[in-house]
Amino acid sequence: MCNLFMRIITILTIITSQVGAVELGGFLSENLSMKFQDEQEFIKKETWLRLKLRSRMESSGLFTDIDLSYDPLYHSIPELKIREAYADLSLGQFDLRFGRQIVIWGKADEFNPTDFINPEDYREFISLNKTDRKIGLFYPKIDYYFGNYKVEGIFIPFFTPSEIPMDSSHPWIPYQIKDIIADPKIILTEPEEPKHKLKNSEYALKFGTTMEGFDFSFCYFEGFFDLPVMFREAIILLDTIVISPKYKRFRAGGFDFTTILKDLGLRGELAYVDKGYYITTDLLDTDGIVEKANLSFVLVADYKFLEDLYLNFQWIGRYIFDYEDGIDEDELENRFVFSCHKYFFYEELKLGLSGMVYNLRDQDYMLQPYLEYSVTDGVFFETGCYLFGGKEKSILGQFSKNNCLFLKTSYYF
Repeated sequence: MCNLFMRIITILTIITSQVGAVELGGFLSENLSMKFQDEQEFIKKETWLRLKLRSRMESSGLFTDIDLSYDPLYHSIPELKIREAYADLSLGQFDLRFGRQIVIWGKADEFNPTDFINPEDYREFISLNKTDRKIGLFYPKIDYYFGNYKVEGIFIPFFTPSEIPMDSSHPWIPYQIKDIIADPKIILTEPEEPKHKLKNSEYALKFGTTMEGFDFSFCYFEGFFDLPVMFREAIILLDTIVISPKYKRFRAGGFDFTTILKDLGLRGELAYVDKGYYITTDLLDTDGIVEKANLSFVLVADYKFLEDLYLNFQWIGRYIFDYEDGIDEDELENRFVFSCHKYFFYEELKLGLSGMVYNLRDQDYMLQPYLEYSVTDGVFFETGCYLFGGKEKSILGQFSKNNCLFLKTSYYF
């Protein structure tokens, strides 16, 4: 498989070298992950090739981002994805972009309450960063610049959901889905997706500027949640329950900022969602779901000591308005994320530790110690492990059996 991928790189390099206006970049990586507790088995054996082709002229450009990956544990043949393929056009104060693209809103790291645009692939939500989890969508985007201000507009004509593992043997399947699939008294229907009609289009608007070292923006979004809400439709026969997943529409407004106070970097986001959906244990509730508005926020502080030590701390929270007893989530949820890394040997060696406490009530957590070594220009070696803990039915604690070692080699070109 690696030989096939290298042949593709070689052929494209030869082709693009004959066309001066085209730039070729990307990476080739080999990723291995293996459990080290009760069942010492591989949960990842992936070969991954990403190709980026860019062609630029004076006021226009073309960009394509393609992924070709193969993991024999989950796919019988290589998986090909066109992540992005769009055209850019600059017209004075306007920048137009049309095609399949990925837009990530927000100033924080990974957890972005104001990031409403593109869905995500949650089948590998631990080992992939947010940018790599994103699913490209086809839509037009327009940016308008005037003075020190920028207005960004997006119109998404067709809804696309996030991808979640639905195979009960998948190592990263959420326990909620796994329990539903395993219960013979629960019938799970096919998700009810919005029809391709104009009224089901999604749109977003963002206004941003920078004032005296304070970079901030306001945004608005109207569209659908990328993950379905599990409604209880009926109880039939002998306590058999029908669960119907539906994608619900919502409106949201948000604010983000970034600034520097001496050597301390500060970033933050705030988002209000008019309709959130939560499971309730109230037996009098007919569909098992209650609708409440919520406010999500994140505050990030990072600091760099000298030139080789970096510290990062994030406080992430969500508040549910008009809270009711029976809701299966806390009224105020707090999460904490930290990371640090230090360079050695003129930045050739990097030692780091990332961690997350997802919920103080469940005391679930994830730790990721790692080592990264730059073998030569463009060639990297990384190893480490993922450690999970907490209650069995918690967001991170459910994966405690997936504690694993990982090994990754990458070549960037």
